[in-house]
Amino acid sequence: MWIIRALAGPAADGQAAVPTGRFVAIVVVVLIAVGSTALILRERGRANPFAPPGREPAANDPVARTEPVPEPTPEPLADPVAEPGAQPEAGRPTAAPRLAVDYGTSNTVALMRRDDDRIRPLLFDASPLLPSAVHDVGGQILTGRDAVNAARLDPGRHEPNPKRRLNENSILLGDREHDLADLVAATLRRVADEVRHAFGVEPGPGTALTHPAAWGAIRRSILTDAAARAGLTDPVLVPEPVAAATYYATVLGQTLPHGHSLVVYDLGAGTFDTSVVRRDGDGLDVLAADGLDDLGGLDFDALVVDLVGAQVRARTGEADERWQHLLRPRDAAERRLARLLWDDARAAKEALSRLPMTAVSLPGLGVETHVTREQFEAAARPLVDRTVRATAAVLRAAAVPPDRVAGLFLVGGATRMPLAATMLFQQLRIRPTVLEQPEIVVAEGALHHIP
Repeated sequence: MWIIRALAGPAADGQAAVPTGRFVAIVVVVLIAVGSTALILRERGRANPFAPPGREPAANDPVARTEPVPEPTPEPLADPVAEPGAQPEAGRPTAAPRLAVDYGTSNTVALMRRDDDRIRPLLFDASPLLPSAVHDVGGQILTGRDAVNAARLDPGRHEPNPKRRLNENSILLGDREHDLADLVAATLRRVADEVRHAFGVEPGPGTALTHPAAWGAIRRSILTDAAARAGLTDPVLVPEPVAAATYYATVLGQTLPHGHSLVVYDLGAGTFDTSVVRRDGDGLDVLAADGLDDLGGLDFDALVVDLVGAQVRARTGEADERWQHLLRPRDAAERRLARLLWDDARAAKEALSRLPMTAVSLPGLGVETHVTREQFEAAARPLVDRTVRATAAVLRAAAVPPDRVAGLFLVGGATRMPLAATMLFQQLRIRPTVLEQPEIVVAEGALHHIP
């Protein structure tokens, strides 16, 4: 109230007037208060300046953004071997649609980079994993899930892993002999058809195709020939560990300095490969590579089936006849039940990566069993140990000093098992990098090698 009297002039009721100096101070304080209030109101809706970079404000943040956040413009793809933090060339033209295919032993993965630089996986029956299997039906070659389903009726006309047989000229499916390149081309043609269907464009020349680092000229030529038969002209062949190292440095942004090496541990569904890749100059070189053609994720599925079978035998006192028919089906109905058993075993293996215990139902038997992570890891340890010893041997062969090892990168779907990362760290003393979707790493890394 005395502030109002001061502004109104001398007091009319006999009280003393506010001194002039005090009046000026009061006006300054009032103006500062008003200005601060306006500033606070204006700053409402801005992101918290003290939040860490990249952190979105919380819903209850008192200065959280209230207006819609515009979608960021996609950044240009980085040079796959550029120094960390290097900026892309200014004014670089928008990239044309590009395709990369990781033709795997059990599954094939394909990714498309559109002209807006966005990367999307191709989906086959709602899954990014296309089974590499082929099946002959009256001379017609079925691929993917169609081939897998047809095998339940006539397994003699089925080949689940054509990639394992790339040292052969032909494969007999039933009573028909097929050129191996034609069988590989059938799967690659399925990929090309999906590009046309999903994106409405033709797969352009220069598709990136990955292959094991140990492949020689003959196997690489079969892959190139198959690509041409599928309409994928002038393919760019990229060694799988090189593609993985590119993903590690470019997509993940991990440090891979010149002269340093990355150990790539690739445990897929059908095979295991391990390599040492060094960044040298402007490229990536494979210093050493090895693998195990008889070990993959399917062997860990078999461990779950064995654990379940032990429980069945413990309950019945001897081998249950119905269980034996699941293991060695005699007709189409039993083959369908056997496929369900193996699908459940794979799902149980994946669940044990997250849970201490999981249930496995036995189709046709009306029995439910349980498998613990402890049981599974005890059975899996000898198999994982083989992969660890192979990785250690490759690292020794590459003769890379410990201070020149930039990291250990785990790719392939079977690396979701925590046991793999644990045993690798225990024996190699290198902290591994593990991803949520290790199946797409090689294909996405290969995209960055397309000119």
